[in-house]
Amino acid sequence: MPVVSIPFLGSAQPATSVTVSAQNWTNMFQVNGSEGAKYGKVAYSTPGTELYYNVPNGSEIRALLVLNNLAYIVAGEILYQMNTSGTFVNLGTLSTFTGRCSIITNGLQVMVVDGLKGYSYTISSGAFAEITDVDFASPAPQLVVYQSGRAIYAKPNSDQFYISAVNDFTSWAALDFASAESDPQNLVAAFTTQLDLLLFGKYNTEVWVNTGDTVFPYTRRQGVLIEYGCAAPFSIVNVNNTVIWLAQNDQGQCLLLTLNGYRPQVITDKFATETLSRLTTIRDAEAFVFQMDGVVYYAITFPTENKSFLFDISTSMLISWKSWYQTGTDYSGNATYDCGRHLSRCYMFFDNKHIVGDYRTGRLLRLRPDVYTDYSCGPDNSICRSVTMPVLSYKKLRMEVKSLIVDCESGVSPIPAATTTGNQPLLTIEVSKDGGRTFGYRRIVSIGNQGEYSKFSRLLKFGMARDWVFKLSTNHPSFIGLNAVILEVELENE
Repeated sequence: MPVVSIPFLGSAQPATSVTVSAQNWTNMFQVNGSEGAKYGKVAYSTPGTELYYNVPNGSEIRALLVLNNLAYIVAGEILYQMNTSGTFVNLGTLSTFTGRCSIITNGLQVMVVDGLKGYSYTISSGAFAEITDVDFASPAPQLVVYQSGRAIYAKPNSDQFYISAVNDFTSWAALDFASAESDPQNLVAAFTTQLDLLLFGKYNTEVWVNTGDTVFPYTRRQGVLIEYGCAAPFSIVNVNNTVIWLAQNDQGQCLLLTLNGYRPQVITDKFATETLSRLTTIRDAEAFVFQMDGVVYYAITFPTENKSFLFDISTSMLISWKSWYQTGTDYSGNATYDCGRHLSRCYMFFDNKHIVGDYRTGRLLRLRPDVYTDYSCGPDNSICRSVTMPVLSYKKLRMEVKSLIVDCESGVSPIPAATTTGNQPLLTIEVSKDGGRTFGYRRIVSIGNQGEYSKFSRLLKFGMARDWVFKLSTNHPSFIGLNAVILEVELENE
């Protein structure tokens, strides 16, 4: 009897036609096995979150920055300074209390913009003040960046970008600006890499460089025009000496791009690109990048769409990144929940920890690969994890699945076996016999209580079908490592 192993490979997003590919990964990411590994590709659980510190005013986390072992945090209308012991100092008050902010530093000052006003905090004197220079934009931009001692921003509703004086965010000269030259369009954002200043328009991007000229230091790189603009200014991040951003041009939108030199490249596969293209509201997208266990991740959230995605740069897979949220109450007054966007917003690497803001309230959370719950999410802090496997089909012949084994990490539950009543490490297996269009009956198997390292379950008699798809899911608070689904099958006569 043939034995078939279904590996964890391919896209992590379904195709427009699920009969082509129904694969869909939620809160699980792919790991490439090294030489000599049991399998070439396996699936591991994404990191969970735990409380780091509560911000005093309990308000929305809007921006994070690290400088000299101190964190600067915009929460609600307050700019805080925090040390590694969790001591907060109120540095000043903004005029707004909600919405994304941008925060930068030159080592001497910290600058914040919130889309209405700009603010500076002088570290040596402790002075916090609104930027009142008449040549500073009013209303202020929502995004400001730093390069070579200067703050730089794209003036709202214009094709102009402005630069501050060197090492002084409060000083802006009337003639220290320039205009994008290639196309009569407003700028969406200015962004900096190590060497370049990128001026993102709606449909294309110019590259400028700092020449050190004493009159005006920036000039355009001749012969360079990137024929994609930016769909969401807060989607732009620096990573691996280049940028990733949510792009658009006059032919369409919602592509995740990076630059190879000055050549734009789509970083997601066909099916992931289709998933993004079906989103309606994308301008409010927010992104950050972090590196964990040697892997670099680009995390992007679409707040209006209530969706988050995690892009693994090593495997080029885009997975759904979700957290539980309360949708309301039922007829008995009990809370009801669903999975939506991930709870993280903004990021900093601080105190040798991966710290994110909680978009719901004024909490700083720590991302940890060895934590398997999300702090204060849903009825039990669990994380909904699932992997929909590739289709199993052969020449459209009817195939009988006589048995199924899930090869997975077992016995690693952090909960002692004696206390697992009602919280056993279980895996749900749902079966589709129509190529992933619908999933019928489900079976539940144990993946081993604590210490049951040799535990495995063999399920029998799944019946006949031409196009098999299996979906594995769990919300148990333990490390989930899925290696393969092993089937015993028998084909009808050809």
